[in-house]
Amino acid sequence: MKFNFRRSGLLVILMLVVVLGADAQVSSTAPLSGTVTDPSGALVPNAQVKVRNDATGANFETVTGANGAFLVPALPSGDYAVTVTAPGFKQANIARVKIDVGVPTNIQVHLEVGSQVEAVTVEGIGAILQTQSATVSTTLVGRQITELPLVSRDSLDLVLLLPGVNTPGRPRSSNIDGLPQAAINITLDGINVQDNDSKDNDGYFTYIRPRIDAIQEVTVSTAAGGAESSGEGTAQVRFVTRSGTNDYKGSLYYYHRNTALNANYWFNNRNLAPDPRHRQGAAHAVEPEPVRRALRRAHRHPQAV
Repeated sequence: MKFNFRRSGLLVILMLVVVLGADAQVSSTAPLSGTVTDPSGALVPNAQVKVRNDATGANFETVTGANGAFLVPALPSGDYAVTVTAPGFKQANIARVKIDVGVPTNIQVHLEVGSQVEAVTVEGIGAILQTQSATVSTTLVGRQITELPLVSRDSLDLVLLLPGVNTPGRPRSSNIDGLPQAAINITLDGINVQDNDSKDNDGYFTYIRPRIDAIQEVTVSTAAGGAESSGEGTAQVRFVTRSGTNDYKGSLYYYHRNTALNANYWFNNRNLAPDPRHRQGAAHAVEPEPVRRALRRAHRHPQAV
């Protein structure tokens, strides 16, 4: 039996491409889980759970299991409204449930006895205690991004303002939690955008550097990264671009530069001929009075000179 090395080699290359491609993907979504209980604290199975994105109107539906728990495995970042209904209970509405990329969120829903046409709305549930993951992360969103005082419009400069980031010199010399720059993994909408060939020397060199107006949120995870990190790095920097809404919105940035308002540039005058008036004025300014008298006498009596 003759072994086909060419075919086997192509198969190995294909497998490597598939494996490396899967490893390069970092999740740009996050799961939402929760538990539904009645007034006595008993679990409520088969309750209908609807999750709606406030910005886009996208809907996700699921039901609670026998343990009263539900899970929506992959939600894009944003604010969501959660609606829970079950026979014999009032409808429960929970508004403004914030989903950050790569950060699992868990909520507790308590149903009250009554008709389904009645509703109990919870407008704000406060800070959600993270019990689903040991990942330590910080997220900047919305006006935090657009109104922070940055020298540039580079979205990567936002990372310098987050906890755990130390900048000993120039911005690209920064490290996260004292780790080498090779430990940093930067993704945009779940896709790695770094130049991984020079990652050991410059972990902040990326092929794509979007402006801050294009960014919806940035999350830096500094410890105990989960499986969604794909083993790409200890410090995960996740950028999410704006996804748009059902309403027409936009932003405008005007950068005004007028030469009349700027200081003169040395190179503007480098190749110009000297102004003779300035030279004469400078000469008179530096010449002492005895020198000027001697010059006048020499001009009146050239023979004497």
